Amino acid sequence: MYCEKCGDKNELKSIFCSSCGAKFSSIEENKKKYAEGKFTYYSKSWQRTGSLSWSVNYYDIYLTDKSLYVIKLPSYSSSGWWTLLGLLVLNIIGAFIGYQYGLSKDNEKRKYYRKAWLNDDKEITSQAYVPNIFLEVPVDELKQSILFRKRRIIVSTSGKKLKLKKSKSEIIKFKKYVL
Repeated sequence: MYCEKCGDKNELKSIFCSSCGAKFSSIEENKKKYAEGKFTYYSKSWQRTGSLSWSVNYYDIYLTDKSLYVIKLPSYSSSGWWTLLGLLVLNIIGAFIGYQYGLSKDNEKRKYYRKAWLNDDKEITSQAYVPNIFLEVPVDELKQSILFRKRRIIVSTSGKKLKLKKSKSEIIKFKKYVL
């Protein structure tokens, strides 16, 4: 579960954030708060931009008639390690091959992780995503909280700013649902 105040990861059963000390809602309050609305849109594996890290941060976007949920997925570093190995062994071409191999391994891990709440038809099957919600924007505030660019979106709300990138076609599709 992520802290709404500072964004740090905490244990699911935590009462207070281990970083900033903010109090978390109870599990019952969260169930009421995130009661599933009418499903509108789900998109997988948006990459966070503007942050330097050994592994790429990925987020899923889930839009209902009530809110937009940005769900943070665990970071895996297979692509980084395989890139480094490929670079050491086979130089530039090896780095590319290693990166692609590592990326496919990371994609498999995210797919397996996501199965706790999403089936193959992109239908929500449980509320197991709730502890991973990084950002929530109510639908009535969405148009003021989101900027669209060619290959990315910028979501700003509650003092948080998140830049996510995806293909141009996916941005256009998402924009149709929001506007």
